Amino acid sequence: MSAQTPDVAGCHARGRQPVERGARLAPLPRNGDGGAGPHSAATRRGGWTKVVPVAETDLVELVDEHGTAGGRTTVAEAHAAPGRLHRAFSVLVTRPDGALLLQRRAHAKVRFGGLWTNSCCGHPAPGSDLLTSATTRVRDELGVDLVDAHEVGTFVYRAPDAGSGHVEWEHDHVVVGRVEGELAPDPDEVVETAWVTPAQARALVDAGEVTPWFADVLRVAAAAS
Repeated sequence: MSAQTPDVAGCHARGRQPVERGARLAPLPRNGDGGAGPHSAATRRGGWTKVVPVAETDLVELVDEHGTAGGRTTVAEAHAAPGRLHRAFSVLVTRPDGALLLQRRAHAKVRFGGLWTNSCCGHPAPGSDLLTSATTRVRDELGVDLVDAHEVGTFVYRAPDAGSGHVEWEHDHVVVGRVEGELAPDPDEVVETAWVTPAQARALVDAGEVTPWFADVLRVAAAAS
């Protein structure tokens, strides 16, 4: 299965339907039911204001194996090998029909670029509210409002990125919710989006075309549903 084309014969070979392409072919209804660069001046896109963060110099919260805060460092330092355990979140957007919104990360992303993953990921600033941080990140990356957001569980993973030499070691909070508005992904962050069934999401995992945390996001979300 190609990272450029998630809906190829590999899905059919497993008896699954091809991936439904995202914003271009299946935009979210506006009622919401169906739904890494330097600091810059605020820019307008899709009717809202985005402030581009200095992603690698932003602060993240260091934690222990139980998720208890124990300090802070920059994104770059947290991901420098061998990695430092820090807090993160992974958002999984769903629709009432059970579909899941996935994104393929921009190739220019520092870590794990070009791979499919859950709807949105990020790091809450030290001491900040988790759901507020997740809502802000969804708006920045996808151009829509995250609603009915709730945390469904956590997991810890550690994964080296061969391309960058960095290491992801994160205490990851899984947040599930819906979105309101029409998807308008930031091309600096997202190559494309797709609404998929849970079976299609697992097919992408089986094909090895996803980020190393994505399977755990699916697992935690499924256990809470």
